[in-house]
Amino acid sequence: MTAMRMPHLPDSEIIRRVEDTALSSDRIFFEQHPGRKFRVRPAFDVEIEDFARHGAIERTLPEKLCWWVVVHQIRSGIRMRFPLAAPHHFPTEVSEATARNVWAERCPPEWERKIRDIKHSLATVVP
Repeated sequence: MTAMRMPHLPDSEIIRRVEDTALSSDRIFFEQHPGRKFRVRPAFDVEIEDFARHGAIERTLPEKLCWWVVVHQIRSGIRMRFPLAAPHHFPTEVSEATARNVWAERCPPEWERKIRDIKHSLATVVP
């Protein structure tokens, strides 16, 4: 399955649409679930366009797979997103433990170093 291509849109419009859809959806989710730090959800087409433009993914997937995103909220308002290919029937609502396990299994190891660095920086700057 291939996400809808948006070659006619400039990067600035893609970024605006990602903010209006994906980032807004994540913000609302974590506001409504203050105990959560992880989330798995279907990817938005515009989000896939953004990931593809930045070389993070190839758009085309085998027929049985579609794009999902695992989100890690490091701190309120600070989140990292990682695209992953998974079956269409992957549940759209998963527990915190399942989402955390997906993050741990699928995200590159260097991201954990980045997260530690971010947390360290936040601890020294923001109380």
